[in-house]
Amino acid sequence: LASLLSLEDHLLCSICLDLFTDPVSTPCEHIFCRVCITKHWESSSERRCPLCKTSFSVRPDLRVNPLFSQVVSQVKTTGLQTVRENRRRMLNRRQKMEEIRAVLEQSQTQAETQMQEMVEIFSELVENVQSCLDQYSEIVEKTLTKHEERAQALMSELEQEICDLEQSSTEEWSSVIFKRAAFEGTTVRALSALGNDLSKTQRRVQEAELKRVQRCAVDVTLDPDTAHCKLILSKDNKKVHQSDSKKKSPENEERFSESCLVLGRPAFSSGRFYFEVQVDEKTPWQIGLVTVSIDRKQQVTLRPSAGVWAVELGEGEQYRALDEAPVPLSPRRPLQKVGVFADHIEGVVSFHDVDTGDIVFSFSGCDFTEDLIPFLSPGTRSGKNSAPLVITTTTVEEQDIGAVGQVS
Repeated sequence: LASLLSLEDHLLCSICLDLFTDPVSTPCEHIFCRVCITKHWESSSERRCPLCKTSFSVRPDLRVNPLFSQVVSQVKTTGLQTVRENRRRMLNRRQKMEEIRAVLEQSQTQAETQMQEMVEIFSELVENVQSCLDQYSEIVEKTLTKHEERAQALMSELEQEICDLEQSSTEEWSSVIFKRAAFEGTTVRALSALGNDLSKTQRRVQEAELKRVQRCAVDVTLDPDTAHCKLILSKDNKKVHQSDSKKKSPENEERFSESCLVLGRPAFSSGRFYFEVQVDEKTPWQIGLVTVSIDRKQQVTLRPSAGVWAVELGEGEQYRALDEAPVPLSPRRPLQKVGVFADHIEGVVSFHDVDTGDIVFSFSGCDFTEDLIPFLSPGTRSGKNSAPLVITTTTVEEQDIGAVGQVS
């Protein structure tokens, strides 16, 4: 291989960098492809050798070297082309490796930026807490000093009126006793200010977290081949509502038979991904993720041990996270749009209130051994609510391409 490549270096045209085709030589004894040197001179007003820069007053005659042409022809048939093709493949793979390194560097830069943002937010929180403590300490110290001065003044008066100690001590000393109410009012005000600062900082943290996961947004559509026969999808496969009657649907392995579910697509085998579902004016509903091996011909059990991570709005208008034991949820206001985020590496599935930025619920410590697929389940509230669930387009400031999950 090394000898062939060394030979190739002597048989390459310095203009096209390929094996000579119809090689010709100039008066300065340098060799080029006939077509290459001809085009080179036609594109320039000067007649120079591309290698040694020798000038020619007129276009020189190009000489054919039959022996050299025969050597090139023989080399082409010895397998050098295959060697060159292998080298090209190696170069292509090195280029892909560089591209992967670039993506990793970009992901690392974005991660460092996000970490810096969180450090700044928590640093501000620490400063706010310290400021509140300093203010409270200053108020308490001033109050104590004031009472000490008053006590000292009264003690001086008592020394001067020692003869009336028994009568005056009861009256005067009562005003020296520190008034607990004064301290309690100061404490309440300080704690209230601290609580407000903590609430503001917590909202900023959750808003920053929502923006972070939205950078992993993906385009999800509903798969009609999986929809239960009572579910009706829109033409663009972005909306689904439940009918009271069953429609005729082809029987296939992918379709749910017992549970009124429909799966999204694509499925995700690694990395992170995020999508949003509009749920306003809709009761009841269930949304989340399932594993690809979920049994679609039996009633689906909605809990993590069965390969399901979901939240719901139940018949009693009660929000719940469907953990091994359902967890009641109390969002600040009725949910309008829910964001669903999954991270294969961290083992996390979280649900977000897109309008407020609050984290509604988060499943952590998940062990994902299979591909994950989005799912929706709209109810009808006994026929009183047939509004659809809608997969919406996520507004993303900057997509984190290096972190988005791999489609299986």
